[in-house]
Amino acid sequence: MIKDLPGVAALQRRFIMRFLAGQRFAHTITAGPARGLHVEIVLPQDKGLWTGTYEAGFTAALAAAVRPGDVCFDVGAYRGFMSGVFALRGAREVITFEPLPENVKAIERLIGMNSNLPIRVLEAAIGNRDGEVSFERMPEASMAKVRGSDFQSEHRGGATFQVQMRTLDSLVEKNEIPPPNVVKIDVEGSEVSVIEGARAVLMNCKPKLLIEAHSPALAAECIRSLSQAGYQTRVIDTSERYGDPNIRHLAAEVV
Repeated sequence: MIKDLPGVAALQRRFIMRFLAGQRFAHTITAGPARGLHVEIVLPQDKGLWTGTYEAGFTAALAAAVRPGDVCFDVGAYRGFMSGVFALRGAREVITFEPLPENVKAIERLIGMNSNLPIRVLEAAIGNRDGEVSFERMPEASMAKVRGSDFQSEHRGGATFQVQMRTLDSLVEKNEIPPPNVVKIDVEGSEVSVIEGARAVLMNCKPKLLIEAHSPALAAECIRSLSQAGYQTRVIDTSERYGDPNIRHLAAEVV
């Protein structure tokens, strides 16, 4: 609402930059599907979290997909915002997968701030095989990709580190995690790899899927791969309004 008030938004921005920019503080989200979630905020980069408008269309679709008692997977969780939405919507258990150590620590802090929510984090990448894999850091410190990936190929040569990769199929088959009802995927260009490593889960459990595909080509490849498992996929929205016209948000389910 503030952004529509003449002069007030500009005054607010000046206040934030003068007194709050770069300061970490605790905040309770007061709007949107994450209303009531306690989070850490650093402004101005966390403005979307602060206002409860972070990826609003995708978050609303994710919230609508959850039914009380569901088991939800958050694959590529960043700092756990979407995991919080799952839990607030009544999920019985939310399992969060994240390979970057600093993001894992942020998720653990979020879990500590929301101890009533059934969230747990596994420090692992999810893909199409079990084993160690090299990741390469991207210019944005909170992001990384599989080394050698064609995703954002202009960004190569970042610092590399080893992470454990698992498939959803092996984790479920070995009873390390329960079968899912809803799966959200946001993995910086490795979307199809996650799908390939979850063939049995898709065929046997038929979870609803919410996917952030990082290019039109990746979106088309996800749709083709999911159709082989009996899924119908629709585009929820694009992220032009978030500053990246290439991103496609997808929702898929077996019908």
